[in-house]
Amino acid sequence: MAGVSTNASGARDFHAFVKCAGNRIIAPADIPGLISSSKFRDPTGWWANTARAICNRWLITFATRVADISGVRSYVAAVATADPTFQSGYRYAHSLYVDSIMGGTATLEHPDFFTVTQGARRYLKLSLTSRIRTWYSTSRTQ
Repeated sequence: MAGVSTNASGARDFHAFVKCAGNRIIAPADIPGLISSSKFRDPTGWWANTARAICNRWLITFATRVADISGVRSYVAAVATADPTFQSGYRYAHSLYVDSIMGGTATLEHPDFFTVTQGARRYLKLSLTSRIRTWYSTSRTQ
């Protein structure tokens, strides 16, 4: 994982990232039911969580395999931090998606959660390696 080396209140881009001395910043224990840290994959971007009660926090998503009450399934999990440098304080926030495409056995890759225009619906994009496809899903609310 990487941390931000520039002004924490300014815009962020990939040119501002440097390797965090505290690497790894999200531990397997931070994701309840995580199967293994090798099944913790492909973050693509942070976003400000301004629409929920945990305001002033940043969220990032990962594809992972989690053991839950239904067995082992693929999840897109969101973790949150209040650290504007993105280097500490990560905790599980919620899941954005639980695999139902392949009965929970799919390997999900590259989750990305974004809006196309301000105030528009949110979109979740992820790749499904066993089908060699990319899937898009929209939120139920704006």
